[in-house]
Amino acid sequence: MRIIERTETTQIREVCTAVICDVCKKKYPPGWVKLPEVCHTDVRVETGTAYPSGGSMVVYSIDICPQCFESVLMPMLEKMGAEFTKCEVDY
Repeated sequence: MRIIERTETTQIREVCTAVICDVCKKKYPPGWVKLPEVCHTDVRVETGTAYPSGGSMVVYSIDICPQCFESVLMPMLEKMGAEFTKCEVDY
């Protein structure tokens, strides 16, 4: 037999309340823009090992706002020979 009792607990969560661009140092709301606008930037590299039972990884990343991505990072990488792929998505 199980005796079930209801207890009250306090839970603490960490929630992102702002993002600071690592390039221009400006503070933005999470996701860079306010809803219903959507903007995601993701600049990172993940290296490590992966097995069916688990693995390990090292991740290097930066938080970069959309303006710095387009006005600083893209031109710098294009100058080095990189070509960006543009894809438009409707959903």
